[in-house]
Amino acid sequence: MTNRLIVPNGESVSDMLSMLYGSDIDTSEIPDKKIDGAFVANFINDDGELVALCACDPAFVAYSGAALSMMPAGGAEDMIKSGDFTKTSVDNFYEVINVCSRLLMSDSSTHIKLDKVFRPAEASAVSDGFTPRTTVGFKLKIPRYGFGKMLFSII
Repeated sequence: MTNRLIVPNGESVSDMLSMLYGSDIDTSEIPDKKIDGAFVANFINDDGELVALCACDPAFVAYSGAALSMMPAGGAEDMIKSGDFTKTSVDNFYEVINVCSRLLMSDSSTHIKLDKVFRPAEASAVSDGFTPRTTVGFKLKIPRYGFGKMLFSII
């Protein structure tokens, strides 16, 4: 088994999220390597070592979380504007990112799991000192909601 994780591409991200949201997800790669105000999820291997991060902008958190529970789009917009995210929306976002952990694994890669999701105020503590092998970013449209950004950083 190799320790190397898979680097997701636009097609794999679109396919994975389409399974959750029931339609094609408009996805494009972005050159950005940093997202301001990001929620950050950390992934660990079976030894508890940090091996990857996923950073998402507030829009992706709000839209992906709201869409999962079919909250009105206006509620997601309100969360983005106020910065006050409902527990349900953040919990739903956690589940979306948990599913997205499959984007980083294959039958021959190391096994990983989602450890925690950090809100923006806590996110820098987990990402400081993390030196990724590669980072890839995407702009995604959650159907009937809007666009958000997602970055994967992999050791």
